[in-house]
Amino acid sequence: MTQNEMNDPEFVKDIDINDQRNRYLLTKGPTRAEIQQETGCSVTTKGQWYPDRTMANDRDPPLYLHLTATTQEVLDKGIAKVNELIDQDLGPLTEQPDVSRMFFSLSSQILRKFFLSFSSCRFTHQRRERQPRERQKWPEHKIEIGLESLRNLNVRAKVVGPGGMFVKYIQSETGSRVQIKGMGSGFYETDTGTESTEPMHINVT
Repeated sequence: MTQNEMNDPEFVKDIDINDQRNRYLLTKGPTRAEIQQETGCSVTTKGQWYPDRTMANDRDPPLYLHLTATTQEVLDKGIAKVNELIDQDLGPLTEQPDVSRMFFSLSSQILRKFFLSFSSCRFTHQRRERQPRERQKWPEHKIEIGLESLRNLNVRAKVVGPGGMFVKYIQSETGSRVQIKGMGSGFYETDTGTESTEPMHINVT
């Protein structure tokens, strides 16, 4: 038996956490370190979070924890600890804001109501005689994200979703244009050639 074979863990368990309320707690580095320290079981985060797990595929499966151990006893302790954390009541104030789910849950009905509220303004605007070189400006709405304080989190990627699926979904359902703007968004304003100094936000027009 080679040295690598001796060191390879023989006991493995995958625990699906895609739909668990406490998934943010479970995927934190300190939490995984705590599990390993208390049980001796190694924990890694794999997969991708999906608001609708039917969007998952073999390449990017739903979010799960990969547990490895050198004995069944250690593995069982690790599984028990993970289940304990899954069942832990964090309370509404301590749960991390789930921006991806929040954004995806903006139904077409809600957004259509928003645009209907601007319908008279838009109609008046379209009928108004514009001055030469005047730039037409459509009604817009900004939705603040409010996660800039979370370090090591690619906020923009979490909001737009895998391959931009969340943004594409809203645009296809409503016909609106959705863009991520503000500091750290990577969107450069036409007038200035730089990012807006506003906090990162979802811009709907």
